[in-house]
Amino acid sequence: MANNDFDSMLAQAQDYFNTGALEQADGLCQRLLTMRRNAPRVLLLLGRTKMALYDFAAAEKYLLKCLKLVPKEPAVHLCLAQTRQSQGRFSEAISRYDKVLRLVPDHPVAIISKAEALQWRGEYQKAYDLLQPIIEKGDVSPQMAHVQAGSALRLRRWQEVIDVASESADSVDAPPFTKQHLYLLIGQAYEKLGAINKSFEAFKAGNDAIDVPSNVDDRLESMRRIREFFTPESMSNVPRGSNPTELPVFVVGMPRCGSTLVETIIDAHPRATGLGEMAIVPNLADRLSTEIPSNQPYPACVLDLESADVDRLGVQLLNQLKKHAPRARRVVDKTLRNFEMIGLIELLLPGARIIDCRRDPVDTCFSCFTQPLPLPGHAYACHLEDLGRVYREYVATIEHFKSISRLPILEVQYESLVSEPETQTRRIIDFLGLEWNDRCLSPHETKRQAMTLSDAQVRQPIYQSSVSRAEKFRDHLAPLISALNRDC
Repeated sequence: MANNDFDSMLAQAQDYFNTGALEQADGLCQRLLTMRRNAPRVLLLLGRTKMALYDFAAAEKYLLKCLKLVPKEPAVHLCLAQTRQSQGRFSEAISRYDKVLRLVPDHPVAIISKAEALQWRGEYQKAYDLLQPIIEKGDVSPQMAHVQAGSALRLRRWQEVIDVASESADSVDAPPFTKQHLYLLIGQAYEKLGAINKSFEAFKAGNDAIDVPSNVDDRLESMRRIREFFTPESMSNVPRGSNPTELPVFVVGMPRCGSTLVETIIDAHPRATGLGEMAIVPNLADRLSTEIPSNQPYPACVLDLESADVDRLGVQLLNQLKKHAPRARRVVDKTLRNFEMIGLIELLLPGARIIDCRRDPVDTCFSCFTQPLPLPGHAYACHLEDLGRVYREYVATIEHFKSISRLPILEVQYESLVSEPETQTRRIIDFLGLEWNDRCLSPHETKRQAMTLSDAQVRQPIYQSSVSRAEKFRDHLAPLISALNRDC
């Protein structure tokens, strides 16, 4: 193949990546690799694409291969660092960022990314100090302002958060997602200062900055379709897996429901491991029709499962859990969306346990409104009314499965957990069939690093300050409260 043809295809793959057509970028890169197996530019783009697709193991494989070919290329080290950071491997990420900075001492993305990794590790002062030389030069991008303001928030410098974030939030150079993050930080700082009206204005401005269509109708229809399909009759027509292992535990709920605290309590037990949001069951559901195979999309394709299928797929899921915690007796997957997957989980993993995390509905939804949840999947969280509608459908879905599922499902109320931590913690550990261990009463002492918006909270002793948080904003929350109370 002529060089110009190869370069043209590579440029097309790059365009696919830049426009978010990740599957097309992946496919074209794979074709290019069959033509030139050791093309560094293709390997790098493929690594970046796999990272964007959340296939971090594949991303790391391609990037390490690329690094052997171009060991001093900063872009490869940077992408590898970002991949490890996305996996929660913060120390390795920081070490790799340092390699980038040795090659390019003033590399702005490496500096910002390293500061973010330090934040995730709870080292807010180090993150703040790392940015200071650039800040003092006055060359602060909106992305850097976001990291600086985030560190200042953790360091309780409320007015500095407002000043720094406000200066960049209205910048024409700020991408919509960065604007959202900046305004939400301003809202949190004003809330700490007791300026409730200004706080809510900032929260609203942050969500208004996101120009992503709300996917609420599709989200609601998906949950209704799940409830309509998984019935006692349909479940009785599908074989169940034969492996009775009690290894898997699925912590489910809405975002901001206290699930990270529950997972961290379990992870503190020496015989249990929390893996964060693995998404292995939703990913399987997305490809189930091709795995069987079936001509029907999910969930209808479930009716085409045979005994060999459920055993094979159950082993597949278990192996994905075991490879991260080979010695654990209980392994927690905290993918919250798994409340929609309880029917599939029951069929493939009949020994699994489910923990349903609940928190006051208004507090839950308002907390979602004040935090930057992943987009586009959570675009509904930018709108108070949509949040209320999604919450109601979540409750309807989990209650539906409680009424028909054979799996044990434990409801844990956040307010009870923080007011009676020992009673509720013992209840959780007993539900898991584990012997009691006092370490579970001090989950903040674990060395585990949570890749979650609740990362700062899980490093503190259990506290009650988030209970009834939304009450002081109640005058602003009429659309949410109305949606939550609606009968239909």
